[in-house]
Formats: sequence, structure tokens, C-alpha cells
Amino acid sequence: EEGGKGVVNPIRRATSERPADTLKPWEPWRSLPIIRDEITQQRLNNGDSHQSWKPILPSRGISPWLHNATRNASIYEQTYLELAASAVLLHRRAGRHRFASRLEDHRAEVLIARGDHAAAAHVLSNNVGGNACARDQWTRAHYWRIFRLACCQRMSGDVLAYLETLTQSFNPKLSNVAPKRTA
Repeated sequence: EEGGKGVVNPIRRATSERPADTLKPWEPWRSLPIIRDEITQQRLNNGDSHQSWKPILPSRGISPWLHNATRNASIYEQTYLELAASAVLLHRRAGRHRFASRLEDHRAEVLIARGDHAAAAHVLSNNVGGNACARDQWTRAHYWRIFRLACCQRMSGDVLAYLETLTQSFNPKLSNVAPKRTA
């Protein structure tokens, strides 16, 4: 809850310090098709994100576009994803790759929270492939992005991409930041 109004900002929840899906053990491969179906069904039936919010903006002097963006959680998330994608493009064009990379992380976490693992994997694969963190020796951030990409590829069922991502995690440059069981 924010401000005691009972409304939870879905972007803040999705980009929290430790995403909820990382707090539980990974399911066996055999269980994943059932889990994917449950996630898809939950996304289709998610009435909470389509419930209208109480107006939080003044009724005058604010763009109708902005008013529409705060109508419910689903529209708010979609608007955030679109704006963030535009901001990423602008930061990349301006040569601010770390800012762009950070925004891409946020976009991916929102998509993961929505259950759209394939779209999140696409965002993260672009981020990991030309990653400023890999070039700038931000190995912890790079390793985290590789881990999140593997999570998304595993959940979306893209086995070949998942295995390729796993091989990236065994890079000797990342061994000093990798958990002991994987280093």
C-alpha cells in the first residue's frame, strides 16, 4: 500500500530489490508446461489489474493521456513499458548505455511480474548481448542479467537459448561473482 490508499504501484513491486520469483526454488523441467499454463491462465483471469483505480491526479491541467495511464494497473504497466522502451532508445542513441541497460532491467522485471517471460527474455537478451556492464567490468550486474535471462528462457520453454545462456554464466571473468555452486 502506498499512502494508505490501498493501491500498490505495480512497477515498484516488480522492480523491488529481490524479485518474488527468485525467492522460491526452481521447478523441475517436467512441471514447467503445467506452470506455464497456470501463468497464462492467471494472466487471462487477472481481474485485479483491470479494476479501476480511484483518481489520483487533479481533474484539471493534466493531459487526458496521463489520466488514462493511471486508470488501472494494467494500463499503468503498459504505459510504463512503452515510455521506458522510448527512453532506452534515446539513452542508447545518446551513448548512455548504462542508463539504457538499467531501464531495460526494469522493463524485464515488469514483464516477468506480468508472467510474460518470452517478452522479458527478448528484452534481457538485447541487454546481455550488447551489455555495457560486460564491457565496463560491472560483472555482478552482468551476472545478474544473465541469471534473469536464463530464468525467463527456462520459463518460456526456449531450451536452446536457455542452454546457450547457461554457458555464458560459466565465463571465467564471472567466476569471482558467481555463487560458489556455479563457479
